[in-house]
Amino acid sequence: MGVETLNESVPLVRTVTNWHNARLVFSAFISAHPELGLRDTPITFRNFCYRHGAYLRSQDVMRKPYGLRSVAICDADKFDQVVFDLLSRREFDDAIESTEKNCN
Repeated sequence: MGVETLNESVPLVRTVTNWHNARLVFSAFISAHPELGLRDTPITFRNFCYRHGAYLRSQDVMRKPYGLRSVAICDADKFDQVVFDLLSRREFDDAIESTEKNCN
C-alpha cells in the first residue's frame, strides 16, 4: 500500500478582517487620542492589559488565541469606542475616595 498525498489547494477567502495584533491596535488608539495623554511604550501597553484585559475579553474586544507564543488580538471595530469610554469615564469622587483610603 502506498501513501497518497493530497496536492489540492483549498481557496480560502478571508472574511474576518477586523481582528489585529493588540499592540498595534493599542498604538493606533494612542495616536488617534492625544487628548488622553498616554505614551506609546511597552510598559504602558503591559499596564493597560493588566488593568483592563479581563474586561476587554469579557466584552469580546480582546482575545488570546491558543498557543504559548500567540499574541493577543483586538477587534479594531469595537476597540476605539470601548477603550475611550473605559479610560475617560472615571468618576472624580471615586478617585478622591481611593486616595483618602490609601493615605489613612
